[in-house]
Amino acid sequence: MVCPSCKEETESGKFCTNCGASLANEEVAATSDSNPNLTAEVIAAETKQPATTENQSTNEALEKGKQVAGNFGNFFMTLLKNPSHAKKIDGKEWISGTITIALFILLFSISTFITLNNSYFGTTFVEGFLAPFLRLLILFAVIIALTFGGLKLAALKATITTTVAKAGAYLVPFLTIAVLGVLLAFIELPFAGTLILISLIAPILLIPTFIILEQPVNGFDSIYVLIGIYIVGMLIAGYLVQQMIFAFVGNITDLF
Repeated sequence: MVCPSCKEETESGKFCTNCGASLANEEVAATSDSNPNLTAEVIAAETKQPATTENQSTNEALEKGKQVAGNFGNFFMTLLKNPSHAKKIDGKEWISGTITIALFILLFSISTFITLNNSYFGTTFVEGFLAPFLRLLILFAVIIALTFGGLKLAALKATITTTVAKAGAYLVPFLTIAVLGVLLAFIELPFAGTLILISLIAPILLIPTFIILEQPVNGFDSIYVLIGIYIVGMLIAGYLVQQMIFAFVGNITDLF
């Protein structure tokens, strides 16, 4: 070994036998030179670890996505075959219930955009799709909140997750009716409007009724609770529809 201070040959150790200078850095360098694979292995390990963690996270996300999709598929098919099974749905199925509600809102928003866009006056993405999407989202949020409040007022067992899950569960057959109505409307067959109207009335009138009447009354009479929900729900729905009509009429007047 050559001492970095006096440039003389010296024995291996912590200090130079000629001048007494420290040889610590030289020892490390000698170790690295004698085993070059050591540094490569450390670098490989350091670069490999983040990639492994990233792949692990991606795999976990994919597995979770598959699980959610599988649960929703079982949820939807079970309730499509047997809608009364919604009585047995609990808060654990709130994700599947939320997906059903989102699909219902998305279906009507897309069909509204296509219908208005193909009309003589046309439409924009904001007014034809985004505005109906947000209005229906607000309507569902209000109806779920009213239903949850009605359950509490009637002294019935309820959680917000269970209410969302049950609302989505009872919506499954009406989502199917809505899809059928939209398809019939696009090919201009009769009764399409009736099917669409039934599917739109369901969230306001029918679904709250199904949920609240599942349990025996313990508090405030459920009939009065439902009447209150109907009144508030219809008022909000009427206001949202009115705003949609005003926006459409505004587009027409802008052309003249």
